[in-house]
Amino acid sequence: MKLVKRAIALASLLALSTGALAGNSVSNNVPSGAVLFSDDSAERWIDVNDNGVLDIGDKLRGILTINQISGGGPATLIGGNTGNNELTGIFQTVVTNMVAAGTGKFDYTFAADAAFAAEFGLAAGTVGAFFDDSANNFAREGCGTYGACEATATGGALWASFGLSGGFWTAAGAAANPGLGAVLPLGTPLGTFGIGMNFVVNNTGYQWNKVNCFDTTTFTMYQVDFCGQGGILASGRNADNNPGLPGMQSTNTPYELFDNVDFTANRVPEPTSLVLTGMALLGLGAAARRSKKQ
Repeated sequence: MKLVKRAIALASLLALSTGALAGNSVSNNVPSGAVLFSDDSAERWIDVNDNGVLDIGDKLRGILTINQISGGGPATLIGGNTGNNELTGIFQTVVTNMVAAGTGKFDYTFAADAAFAAEFGLAAGTVGAFFDDSANNFAREGCGTYGACEATATGGALWASFGLSGGFWTAAGAAANPGLGAVLPLGTPLGTFGIGMNFVVNNTGYQWNKVNCFDTTTFTMYQVDFCGQGGILASGRNADNNPGLPGMQSTNTPYELFDNVDFTANRVPEPTSLVLTGMALLGLGAAARRSKKQ
């Protein structure tokens, strides 16, 4: 019986050490092993040459919030009214290549935009920055302007920044006119994103294993720190002004596009956790052997 109690005590210590008892900070809610970060994002299209088509040299700039983190156990909600800090971010990429993929659609390749890194004082090659923020005020709707929306996504402490060195950012079968997202019903599919990112700055407090990340536009598998896959969706910002869609309700957002990209990663367990796991297993094994003898 004593051995069983010791094993239970060790298991409790293990739970504490691995953050199973979640705290307010984002990292306290990240389990070890395989992790899924589910997001809500919004993008705006910067038509650099003002020709009405997303082409080389144009930019996508957006904001995101991670609203759910899941691993081996139940998912943890973060941000909003959950009592846990929000994980938000801002990103910007520039189109470097486009290949026709059907009528009015292209496969796009994106790269880091030096102007973005300079604007936020980030290292060269950075495409996005994530923030651990206790304000819990992220908004992609009802925020009025791009600047006001971005302010809700860039507060708090830098959690991590990411670049594309050794990775990729592509869009498959994406609409050549992202402005369609403003007039089509909310959630209308307009392509898919594939994103393979590596840390530029890692303030998460953890080490991470590489994960497989497949680029569907080049049929290439990458090994990256964070892998994102998901749909590009219409925001429906001006849907009620589309004469072909009578009765549609517009979304109160300045953005043309929303998306639902999920990021996969793999957090390395801390050495203390591994030791406690071994001790707990030894304790349970000893208890089982004693039980058999009795």
